[in-house]
Parts: sequence; structure tokens; C-alpha cells
Amino acid sequence: MSRKAQQLVVTLANSENKLLELSYVLNETQAAKIWLECLSSAIAKSKIAASRFYNFRNRPEAGIEKLTERLEETVALLTQSIPQLKDARIDSTNSAALQKSLNELHTQFAHSHLIEKNITNQNRELWSEFNALIHQIESALIAKNLQEKKESPLEISRIELTWKEDFKTTIPQPCFDEFTLQKKFGSIQINYCQVGRNLHEIFFAQDDSVPAEHIQPARFFSANSTLWFGPDLNENYEKITLLKIKEWFLKSEQKFNSAGVFWDRPDKALGAVTVAQLDREFKNIDEKLHFQNEISKFSEIRSVSITT
Repeated sequence: MSRKAQQLVVTLANSENKLLELSYVLNETQAAKIWLECLSSAIAKSKIAASRFYNFRNRPEAGIEKLTERLEETVALLTQSIPQLKDARIDSTNSAALQKSLNELHTQFAHSHLIEKNITNQNRELWSEFNALIHQIESALIAKNLQEKKESPLEISRIELTWKEDFKTTIPQPCFDEFTLQKKFGSIQINYCQVGRNLHEIFFAQDDSVPAEHIQPARFFSANSTLWFGPDLNENYEKITLLKIKEWFLKSEQKFNSAGVFWDRPDKALGAVTVAQLDREFKNIDEKLHFQNEISKFSEIRSVSITT
């Protein structure tokens, strides 16, 4: 008798305690096996720290304006104990100005001596909120840009799942070959779990002033994950985007090289590694839209389990 493939079950919940189970089939790759070990440890020994829903429809609390207000409030609270943040300003005049402000705040967050001196048990959650809000606003800006271009009827929706203890493990060299910019609707990727910024993120932020020491390609896998419900990013998308990233990279090649990042090395780790796929088929874009809208009614990941 053949062994039945393991499945992952992610249970979503809404404010009325209604539940929605999402079943995933795990990929049979080295990276997926490592991720599953991290995830199994997190399920057994840790708790979900946060589940953040990005760019789902009918969620006014996740709009750019509301997120920016929350970021301003968070910065104000951090400034009470961290004077270095007193000069932080958020310019929301337009998308370009807001992105520039976010780039500057990213530098504040990733600045190693600032973090080492000022993260305490009292403000740790504020720092986490600070970082998460920056990423949420950046994602909303990208979504707004795509909507204006009308490239896809689907939002670039995703759910970020993080654990209190994420069980980091060093990425084996062969697994760097699994990094890709391609994503399929309903897939799961291993999330970035370091302080710093990777090339993919810096490119989309167009942050040419990022300090070299803050450039940190992925070095670890962990239980932290991204559940992707955005449009299919296919081989053609990857080909076009890679050309754009390479052109941008070569303009600042010396800075990237000084950070130990070289274009011809796979450990520059562009994109992410896919480890699982939703166990259902979608016949057309309308079915995906309907499913995306259903998920938008939920607000948290209640539980994660592994079955056989």
C-alpha cells in the first residue's frame, strides 16, 4: 500500500467565530521537508504570533490611509522611549512620497545598533507592529499600482503567518535553486524571517539609498509562511521581472557586492520557495475571485495542523 501524502490544514476564523478550513498538499522537495519540520515544531511547541491579511477586498481597516494612520500612531508611541525616531516623518502626499518615507523607516528599523540598544520586552510588540505596518502599506501601494494598470482582476492578496518561536534553520546550499518569482494562486511560500531587507523587496521599493549592511538575502527557512491568493505569477512574469531586477542591480552592483551579494550566485535568493498547494482546482478567474472574496470575510488563522 502506498503511503498517503501529508496534508496541511489551515483553519481561518472571523469575528463571529465562523470557520473555514483550507487543505494543502505538501510539495515533495528538500525545502518543503525542512519547512515542514520547522512548522511541526512550531505547532507542537509554539503559538501563532500573528496572521495578517494583505489586500483583500471589503476591508477598510487595511486601506492605505488607515494603515498609515496606524503607523503614525505606532511611531509616536515608540518615540516616547526611543529619541532616535523623533525625526521620523511620514509623507502621504502621493504614492512616491509615501514609499520614500517607508524606505527611510525601513532603515530606522533595520539599523542594527538602534535595534540592539532599544528593543525591550516592553516595546517588542510595538517594533513588530512598526515593521508589519510598513510591509502592509508597501503591499497596498503595489496593489494600487497594479489596479491602475488593470493587469489582473485579482487583488495581490496574501496571508502572512508568523509564530512566536519560528524555529529558524540555515538554508542548505541546494535549496537556493528552489527560489523563484513564480507563484500560483493557492500556494504557500516560506517567509523571510530576518532583520534586514532582501533584493526582491528593495527592488519593488526602489530604495536606492538602503545601507549596504541592511541588504540581507534569505539565509534561513522557518515556520513563518505566506499563503498566496493573488494572481498567478508565471514563467513569463518571472522572465520579464528578472530582467528589470538585473538592470537595477547592475546600476548599484558595487554596493551589493560589498554586502556579499553577487548576481551570478544563486544564494542572492530572489523571490521565495513554494512548499504547498491548495487542494482544490479553479476552472477560471471568476472562481478564484469568488474564493478570494470568501477569504476576505475572515480575519485570523485560528489553527494549523498536519494530517496524513
